Amino acid sequence: MVLHVVQHLAPGGLETLVLDMLRFAEPRHDVFVVSLEGAKSQSLAKWAKLTEYKSQLHFLNKQPGFSVKTLGTLTAMIKGMKPDVVHTHHIGPLLYGGTASRLAGVPVIIHTEHDAWHLNNKKAARLQSVLLKTVRPHVVADAHFVADQITTKLNYRDVCTIHNGIDCQKFQCGDRQA
Repeated sequence: MVLHVVQHLAPGGLETLVLDMLRFAEPRHDVFVVSLEGAKSQSLAKWAKLTEYKSQLHFLNKQPGFSVKTLGTLTAMIKGMKPDVVHTHHIGPLLYGGTASRLAGVPVIIHTEHDAWHLNNKKAARLQSVLLKTVRPHVVADAHFVADQITTKLNYRDVCTIHNGIDCQKFQCGDRQA
């Protein structure tokens, strides 16, 4: 089982990528998503695309600021689900999902960085550096620039790059004459 952890499920690049991971998953694999923020009913109402995945979605309705309650709830959820892999996306999900996964004994933790702008903020960079050293995930960057920033600014070496792709079934070449 694979469990993705995102900050919220609202239309956006990384959120669409996570839904694509649900869509392209082998039928024999169980794949779920935990959204730290938001409620299920509100998210489904705001983004119709979520409806087909509603049985795979969990929402923790975390409020702004750090929440020990959210960390405890997510840790208990992960212990109960017993995923083989937890895949976090961005710094908030790394904080909650990565920490909860370590506490729950998850064997594989993957963390994807979808951009690196936040690493220019010293406080955010320091927090991320501590989290990476504590959680020790396999880090995936979506571009070489992002990987270079993680390696340079955070001195973290377990980074590979997987470029964002285009779903060729959904988007096809048009008529060049048009």
